[in-house]
Parts: sequence; structure tokens; C-alpha cells
Amino acid sequence: MVKTLLRWTLLTSTIATVTIGLNLAMSGYSVAQPEILALKSDQTMALEGTASGPKRDKTCAGFIAKEANHYVKINQASNLNFTLEGAEDATLLIIGKDNQRFCVQADPVSKGKITIPGRWSTGQYEVFIGSRSGNKSAYKLTIGPLEI
Repeated sequence: MVKTLLRWTLLTSTIATVTIGLNLAMSGYSVAQPEILALKSDQTMALEGTASGPKRDKTCAGFIAKEANHYVKINQASNLNFTLEGAEDATLLIIGKDNQRFCVQADPVSKGKITIPGRWSTGQYEVFIGSRSGNKSAYKLTIGPLEI
């Protein structure tokens, strides 16, 4: 009897958790916000996820998520390279302080690999991985020192 009650409690608890998660996901709310990733100037970081989302960015990025895919904090001005490997219609949008925007689109020539190199000031950056078509696809984002 106790085992049956325990199983029933675990089952209903799991169903409630899944239902709440699905309801949040279907209503457009994010269940968990991505963590802020602190990047050192000599460090390379590789991140993966799914490109695209319901929000239309008319300036460059196509369809993006409502919240950034990644938040990157740069503690020391650094020469960095943001490299995205994804679908041929992938976009990489980085928004910095004062709403400064950096955006690059992939194309058939780049075969889904795009790069935004440069000197990045200290601060927090929002990184959106989008899709011009709105189709979801896997991506890999690598952030690391700019090799000159």
C-alpha cells in the first residue's frame, strides 16, 4: 500500500512538473534563462543549441528567440572571434552595451560558417542565433582569442 501510494505521488508529481513545463513552453515563456558566461581573454568556449525562434528581427537576424541564446560577460577588453557553425540560413546577432548590434548572416558560399572578429570591450553581451527562414536547426558557437 505504501509503495503504491509512493509511486502514485511520484507519478502525479512528475505529470504536474511536465505539464507546467509544457504550458510555459507553449505560452512562449522560457523555463530557465541561460546563465551568464564569464569569458577570459585567453579562454575558448564552445556552446551548442538550436537556432531560430518566434520573434522576427527585421534588421538582420531573421527569426530569433525571445531571450538571448547566450549571455557572455567580458571582464577585460579582448581581441575575440565569435564563430558560428550552423545551417546555411543561420544568423549571428550580438547586442552589447548601448544597444550596439553586430549581425552576420550565413549563405550557401559560407556553408553555414560565419565569424564576427574584433576588439570587444568589457561588458555583457546578448548572443542570438537566428534563422532567416524560421526553421529550427542545430548550431555550434565558438568564442575564443582572435588569432592574428
